[in-house]
Amino acid sequence: MLEGINMHLLKLSESVRLRHEKASDNYYLFCIKSGKHARLNAMSYEIATLLEKKIDKDSIIASISAHYDTDRETCSKDIEGFLKFLQENEMICAVD
Repeated sequence: MLEGINMHLLKLSESVRLRHEKASDNYYLFCIKSGKHARLNAMSYEIATLLEKKIDKDSIIASISAHYDTDRETCSKDIEGFLKFLQENEMICAVD
């Protein structure tokens, strides 16, 4: 479980930027405040784009599980793992 954050309504921090390089089909996440960055897979990039839109966790799980044809439990665990990574790197916050 993520600590100190409402799991149901999250958003990317204001300092986070996403990038998709179409030529190489690579996905990136940058924090302009801390300088931290990560290369993402397509699913993580999709989750991050949903977080930009301030979509609630249940809707993210439904969208990702339908798109990748996986069960909700497995999808939920994968999403929580990614959210934990974002939290540890100060890249997400609760929606005000």
